[in-house]
Amino acid sequence: MPLSDSDAAQALEAWVREHLGSAERQAAVRGVADRLEDLQGCEYEDLEEALELSTWPAMTRKRFVEAWRRLKADAAPAPPVHVTPDPPRGQPLRRAGTTDAADTLTLIAATAPPASPSSSACTDYGA
Repeated sequence: MPLSDSDAAQALEAWVREHLGSAERQAAVRGVADRLEDLQGCEYEDLEEALELSTWPAMTRKRFVEAWRRLKADAAPAPPVHVTPDPPRGQPLRRAGTTDAADTLTLIAATAPPASPSSSACTDYGA
């Protein structure tokens, strides 16, 4: 759910204060972005042009750009998870190099319930 304008402005303000020490540079960032989403959605070239990053001291620029890249990465959607579906139930499992009859017997043996002692074919009738 998107932030309200007030919350978005506060989030931008907190982020700017955390990553920029200079009041002049903080004001420059606030001058080109109303909310964090503005920074997350822009490309480096847009940021460089709008803030004239090439004029910033090297370490300040590096720290800011690294923080901006983390901000963009945090906003990126998670990659999709690929799940391989299970084979349909009730279908014989196919193995390479086997016949249909062997596959069917394997499936029956694998899915048959265990035999209980009362259903055993070998019953002792009071020896």
